[in-house]
Amino acid sequence: MPELNYKIQIQDNNLVGVMNGDLRDIDYFYFETKDKIFGQTDIYLKGEFVRDSLNEITSLFVMKNGMGAHLSKLETN
Repeated sequence: MPELNYKIQIQDNNLVGVMNGDLRDIDYFYFETKDKIFGQTDIYLKGEFVRDSLNEITSLFVMKNGMGAHLSKLETN
C-alpha cells in the first residue's frame, strides 16, 4: 500500500482533508460528535479521533467502503 499524504486541517472555519497538497481536491467534513466525523463530499467516509489517557487526540481512524486507515497526528511546534 502506498504511503498516503493526507492532511486534515481547519480552513476557513471548515474541517477539510487535502491529499498530497492538491487544493483543487478538498474533502469537507462535519462533526457527528466531538470525536466522530463524516464526509460532506463523500458520504461513505467516516472517521473517529483516538485519544490518549490525557484526553489528547493522537490519531484518526478513517473508514470507507469497509477499508480502514489509521492516520497519526503530526507534532506541530
